[in-house]
Amino acid sequence: MTPPHTLFVIGVKGQRFDSKREILEKEKGILEGERRQLQAKQDKETKLKKIEDEIRQIDAELKKVDDDRLEDLEKYIEPLINTDDVFTEVHLGGNSYSPDACRKLGLLLRKQKNLETIRLDDLFTGRLLSEIPTALYSLLRPLLDVHTLQTVDLSDNAFGVNTKDPLVEFLRAHLPLRHLILNNNGLGPEAGTFIANALTELSESKLKARSNPEIKYEIPALETIVCGRNRLEAGSMEAWARAIKANGKGLRTIRMKQNGIYSKGVVKLLNTGICHAPELEVFDLEDNTYGKDGSFALAAVLSGLPSLRELGVDDCALTAKGWLQVAKALSAGGNTKLEILKLKGNEINGKGVGALVHVAKTSLPALKKVFLNANAFDEDNEDIMRLQELLKTRKARFGKDDDDDAWGLDELDELEGEEEEEEEEEEEEEEEWEWESVATDTEAEIDIQAKAEHILMEADVAENQPVVQNVDKTVDELGEKLKSATI
Repeated sequence: MTPPHTLFVIGVKGQRFDSKREILEKEKGILEGERRQLQAKQDKETKLKKIEDEIRQIDAELKKVDDDRLEDLEKYIEPLINTDDVFTEVHLGGNSYSPDACRKLGLLLRKQKNLETIRLDDLFTGRLLSEIPTALYSLLRPLLDVHTLQTVDLSDNAFGVNTKDPLVEFLRAHLPLRHLILNNNGLGPEAGTFIANALTELSESKLKARSNPEIKYEIPALETIVCGRNRLEAGSMEAWARAIKANGKGLRTIRMKQNGIYSKGVVKLLNTGICHAPELEVFDLEDNTYGKDGSFALAAVLSGLPSLRELGVDDCALTAKGWLQVAKALSAGGNTKLEILKLKGNEINGKGVGALVHVAKTSLPALKKVFLNANAFDEDNEDIMRLQELLKTRKARFGKDDDDDAWGLDELDELEGEEEEEEEEEEEEEEEWEWESVATDTEAEIDIQAKAEHILMEADVAENQPVVQNVDKTVDELGEKLKSATI
């Protein structure tokens, strides 16, 4: 029987948690540094004697300290201390935890029998780099024994090359992992490669474990990879493509925003990774650079993503011609479940908007939200008005009870305006897609409404089935949802 969802949020933010032993050892370290500086100076005897007396006093206190006591922390986590079968979700982020504090938390978390989701974001502000690996090991190793834990959020922690090892150890071994969220961890391409390789190993470990009769707990597929603002760059894309291929059939969501990935890396990721994730529902590579080659690669893989509901390419430099290739691919009718299309900042011109309207009318029956700001067309473009009217009509028909923000266009307040096209002569120039409506607007809309009704009927059936936690909401809304929640 599935336990009811019960959330624990630590009732404090911005607090620094250290054991008495750690505080004394830091004070002693400061004094020893001052002593070394004084030893090189003259007339030092009086000051040296004072410092050495203070060091001896601290040593005496250290001998008396029970380093398991963290009274300041314990008063905030009393519910975790007193129960082991109540909480399914735990949030501890926004505070700075010492290695001893992490050891205490790790022991408590290991005992949680129903823990499904853990949020460990922003744990080490102000900590020395040397403290973080020990603290992480103390937290993550106990979690390997929590076989119900499927969602892990470690965002806003510095996991560069020097502190990656505890995370790599955990990721390659935690068989129940279903949803991984790593935003703003400062990975860089080298540490990013290690993380991706760990996920490849995890896939292999999951496969072997499913045939092991001694393992009685659920071993789900890895469904979600969120790894944004991590400077992954093109250099780690070969490893990430392998990880996506290895976990491909189970993956539903991939978000890799703002990673400094240039066209070569995007092509590698699409051609050797994303193409092996046929059940993907969300793919967002916002603020990376597609360019012409990346746009053509995206167009090539779209037909293999029939379940796609959200495509995010905001600020990806698709270019006007690149977008036309993507639009042509969408017009083939293989992405009928697409609901959200993010196209901001891609040099899309008036012709591209016309292509979008054509595709929306004839091939995207579920499309309800489009982001188009910061592109190269005029605000009074007739096709924009047609698109607005189309989405408005769909909302009236299919989304009467939905939030207005879930439908329509975004604000178009940063448009660059239409530029006159310059004649360019290029050898072996690809022909631009020239679409022709195969039906009148009325006929196309009747057909699209029928498709939309069918898709919505399928969605209603799916909503009545047991589903896992919506991780996209965890990523995009969790921080706002519980800013003031406490236990």
